[in-house]
Amino acid sequence: MTKRDRVAAYNRITRVLAAVLARGFDQSTLRTGLYGDYIVYPRCSECETVVISGVATHENGCHNDTHECKGCNNRIPVRQDYCEDCR
Repeated sequence: MTKRDRVAAYNRITRVLAAVLARGFDQSTLRTGLYGDYIVYPRCSECETVVISGVATHENGCHNDTHECKGCNNRIPVRQDYCEDCR
């Protein structure tokens, strides 16, 4: 693997980490795997995180859980239907 490939892989995985953090997994980490690849470990400070078929999920009732706004698709807390801009 060339240096350019390693940089591209790192940039790709940091975007994945940013997306996981935006979904409320506030203690997620990025680690180097056994073969030099990068792995995202999703973790939440409010619940036990479960990864099912590669998709990280919160427990029901977790305060950090988010979803998309019904009006503009911004990430908002799960107990709201619309963000402040769409109300």
